[in-house]
Amino acid sequence: MENVLNIILKSDEAAKQKVASAEDYRREQLASLQSRKEEIEKNEIKRAVDDAVRTSERSKKAKTNQLDEMKKMHSTAQAKMEDLYREKEKEWVERIVRNVTEG
Repeated sequence: MENVLNIILKSDEAAKQKVASAEDYRREQLASLQSRKEEIEKNEIKRAVDDAVRTSERSKKAKTNQLDEMKKMHSTAQAKMEDLYREKEKEWVERIVRNVTEG
């Protein structure tokens, strides 16, 4: 009978150790859960910022390209207007003078 009691006591002690070990493990996991959560949040924020920066850079590049294209178009139009003025200058001045003197 004493032998059975010793076996039960040893089994109980082993079970207590397993429970204590499981509780320690649970506490460690809960403690590390917050730091893992913070790390995940930090990584997500960094990824979101990086995505925003890339999007902003692409948008800036597109707007810069658009501005450069408009400057080229403006220069071309201005050159055509200057060529037309040189070509028609004499005719236009004569017409203006004629309209003023006849009008």
